[in-house]
Amino acid sequence: MWLLGGLAGYFYLYRHAHPHPVWLLAGLVLGPFSLLVFMDRAERTSHVLVEQPAADSSGMKVVVGLDGSPESRHALSVAEQLVADRACCLVLCAVVDYDAEDDPSGAGVAAAKERLVQAAVSMPEHRVSVEVVAGRPAQALAEVAEQQDADLIVVGTRGRGLSRRLLGSVAEGLLAISQRPVLVTHQGA
Repeated sequence: MWLLGGLAGYFYLYRHAHPHPVWLLAGLVLGPFSLLVFMDRAERTSHVLVEQPAADSSGMKVVVGLDGSPESRHALSVAEQLVADRACCLVLCAVVDYDAEDDPSGAGVAAAKERLVQAAVSMPEHRVSVEVVAGRPAQALAEVAEQQDADLIVVGTRGRGLSRRLLGSVAEGLLAISQRPVLVTHQGA
């Protein structure tokens, strides 16, 4: 029973963007008390870690979620096609878990920033801003879109898993909570 309580605590924290294995060990040690500790640890809102705004961000804004996967790169190419000749600003957004923010080496945040900067540099014909945000991916993307007053959010989907055949969990969560239009792309489309 003790171990089940600890596993439940770890699962709760894992679902709230704290996937580091040290939390599993803490959950097993604390047992059912881990739920109390972890509920306090779990962050409720996302927050921006890195922000490089575009020089001119007027006009239509499109938030693009990028995680480095082929599906997210496809979403970026779809977003580029959508804004081809329009006066738009692409907001490239990577979401890292809360534990990456606390990592002393900063490797997770630095890798996410580098990925976004490389994507931005490859699009000199567009106005591009970059944001690395700590949080739960769907919630963080929705919050960035609200803060930026975005006209559209574009994300890719893997469509893997038993219950996620049509949409990925991030895309499904974003569709459920976003107050902004969401375009979900699939690489096979």
